[in-house]
Amino acid sequence: MSDIDFKNVNHDDFRLKTVDTADIVFWRWDADKDLFFISDRGKKFLGYDDLGGAFSNWSHIWHQNEQNRMLKLITSTIKSDENQFTTLQRFKHKDLSYHWYYSKGIIKKVDHHIEVSGFSINADELTKTYTYLNINQESKEDYISATNTATWYWNIQSGETVFNERWAELVGYTLEELSPINIDTWISLMHPDDAKFALETVQKAIDQKEEYYENTFRMIHKNGSYVWVLDRGKIIDWDKNHQPLVMVGTHHDITASKELELRLAEDERRYKDLIESSYDIIYTLDLDNNVTFISKAWERLLGHSIEETLHRSFVPYIHPDDVKKLGNFLKEIKEKDKRLEITTYRLRHEDGSWRYFSTNAVSIKDEHGQIIGFSGTARDITDQKQLEETLSLERDTFKKTLFSVGDGIIATDHEGNITMINPVAKAFFDERSKFIIGKPLDYYFKVEDINQKECFENIALKVIDSKKTIQVKQGVLINQKNERFSIEYSASPIEDINGVEDGVVIVFRDISERIEKTKEIEYLSYHDYLTGLYNRRYYESYINRLDQKDLPISLMLLDINELKKFNDTFGHHVGDQLIQKVSSVIEEIASDATVCRIGGDEFVILYERDIDLSEVKNQIKDKINKMNLFGLPLSVSVGFNKRLDKYDRIVDVQKRADKYLYECKARFYHRD
Repeated sequence: MSDIDFKNVNHDDFRLKTVDTADIVFWRWDADKDLFFISDRGKKFLGYDDLGGAFSNWSHIWHQNEQNRMLKLITSTIKSDENQFTTLQRFKHKDLSYHWYYSKGIIKKVDHHIEVSGFSINADELTKTYTYLNINQESKEDYISATNTATWYWNIQSGETVFNERWAELVGYTLEELSPINIDTWISLMHPDDAKFALETVQKAIDQKEEYYENTFRMIHKNGSYVWVLDRGKIIDWDKNHQPLVMVGTHHDITASKELELRLAEDERRYKDLIESSYDIIYTLDLDNNVTFISKAWERLLGHSIEETLHRSFVPYIHPDDVKKLGNFLKEIKEKDKRLEITTYRLRHEDGSWRYFSTNAVSIKDEHGQIIGFSGTARDITDQKQLEETLSLERDTFKKTLFSVGDGIIATDHEGNITMINPVAKAFFDERSKFIIGKPLDYYFKVEDINQKECFENIALKVIDSKKTIQVKQGVLINQKNERFSIEYSASPIEDINGVEDGVVIVFRDISERIEKTKEIEYLSYHDYLTGLYNRRYYESYINRLDQKDLPISLMLLDINELKKFNDTFGHHVGDQLIQKVSSVIEEIASDATVCRIGGDEFVILYERDIDLSEVKNQIKDKINKMNLFGLPLSVSVGFNKRLDKYDRIVDVQKRADKYLYECKARFYHRD
């Protein structure tokens, strides 16, 4: 409307050329002359085709019950600082019938001249739905631009039902296909496992005379799949005995959000099982030594509750004599930027006793490579420590104990020859003890420290020469068949009762499974399982950090068009293929950007610099438009924006991009 100069329009020839084919009534009111002009198509809709010019005394085309309200609304808006208003009103057709219209008006004041222009959209069908739902006038206006909602009406006593077309579309049918429709139609379409509870919920609302209820269940789609439905109902009428008479409600398709909820719950359960099944304590710390995560092994091994530990300093749990050692350990990890281990330190048990632990840890980095904390595992070695002390006193007791533990254990003499091997260790070499005893240790047992990139031929001799314990949290055992096993181990000198070293004891265990679990946990916490891209958790953390930096930011949002169509037509496994195809293109073209999947069909690309996003958009769309899946073309809608200044939050940049994306999406679906 802003492109039309109303002052230069002849009253008899008034015409809104920009909406020549739209089903919208455009109008203008000259307040000084009290003349009301309507677009040609508007006149046709209301039956005033023969009106050549303008209406005078124009309020007569409003419903008589709304004339005072409309005049008050316009008058109060003119007097206020507002320059526009919206309302739901009825226009009188020339045939004396009334039709509901949603109207928006814009007030223009020039000197003392007042002019009101606006448009009105027919809302008859939508108003019928609101009448069923007993929604008041104000609420109707709020719902004018809402999405298609499935609605139903049920006379409880007579059994009469009314369902709108959207209700049938929800499960892939038309009303005609389902007719005759009654309450049993709805029941027959429900998942057998959900029907009993759903009906009990409705019956409870009726029996207890509750006005409102809410329920969730599955309905069978025409294609055999199941649609998750959010059912909301309300009793709106009662008989003379105050018994429920009429109930109305809505059905909303919540399949996408429900399936995401179920997937997330399953992922969470699986990751939780991985962590909680670990014997060792898994932890993460920030740079201030505050605990940001700790596994249940913490409670099991030390008796402290997780709740009292999280977000508090780890230092009070460390033995005072070991605090400096642990501090230097974390400092060294940060300086050397590699995984390190500490062989022995003590932690306080809830009962006041001290437990010995060994730990290995690695730095945690953000996407810019900056260290933001540490993650690692801590193993209770109290029993191992006591075992080593016992070994120095009684060799017989030492042997009995070694044969009962679950770790592999080998003892050597002072020349590095094997003198004892337990069954767990022997399993790594697949030979009988009589062939192993007396052989040099390095014939069966060579170890490689993957952190130090060093291979020890005979680790027993190295311990004897240094007179120090060697502990490696992650190494590789190479046996006589050149087979390789990931292990952690310690090699300690054995002293006789006089304190003289007369051999070495090696304790080790296979950690292949633990390594894989740790890698999986670290990866899955910040990556999308389907595409391998960063996930929403990573994205939210990332933009929070970007807000603290004065950097130019170029942001692009992409939304896959018609993903639901692929899911409904071919199944969600094909929808997953579509998501993977699109993500591959985005990752290829935006290889120098941060790419995240932040929703089912939504991606975001972030550049930490000013870049021509139009060119990026064109490259992505051109490549995707040339692709197809099961004969159907692929396409995406794109919206983008840039940071205005260092105070412009990334979430606000995203909102602007999202608005542009919405416009592109709308153009796509209304392209015909």
